[in-house]
Amino acid sequence: MPLSPQSKMLLAVDWDAQRLRIVHAAVRRGKVRIDKMLSVDFPPDLDQSDSAAMGGLLREVLNRLKIRTRRVLLDVPRDQALLTTLNLPAASPDEMPAARWNSRLPPELPFSYPGDRGFTMPETTPEARWDVLVGTVRRDVVAFYETHLRAAGLVPLSQPASLREQGRGEQP
Repeated sequence: MPLSPQSKMLLAVDWDAQRLRIVHAAVRRGKVRIDKMLSVDFPPDLDQSDSAAMGGLLREVLNRLKIRTRRVLLDVPRDQALLTTLNLPAASPDEMPAARWNSRLPPELPFSYPGDRGFTMPETTPEARWDVLVGTVRRDVVAFYETHLRAAGLVPLSQPASLREQGRGEQP
């Protein structure tokens, strides 16, 4: 996901059952330079389902590192992501109706049609078929992580602007 020209700093956050990982980076002239990186073990009594507790810990760690960046990329654990291979008839992106995608994807996805997400279609014959790998995360999983990040005062970078403009998503 490209950042806007005024976005010079980027924060990436990841956590599992044992630890929180943070990467702070500068983005300049198309290059990324890691500024700070940290892995912190969770306190044994921390309730990870409590947004206030997780947000408080995250904010405390960011304050200790003197990180003021609020826009954040979130890593969703692999076991929370669904990878599906779709075998689709060959067609140009304009010829592929949204129904072909939507009928094969779970209804709780935070988007409808990924046709404008940077797909490149090779030239093909009418009888050709393509295997397309689609990665998805359920809405409730995205909402869980976004709630924790917002409790820390962070703004998740989530849906592409093209989907927000079409009314299919929320402005972060």
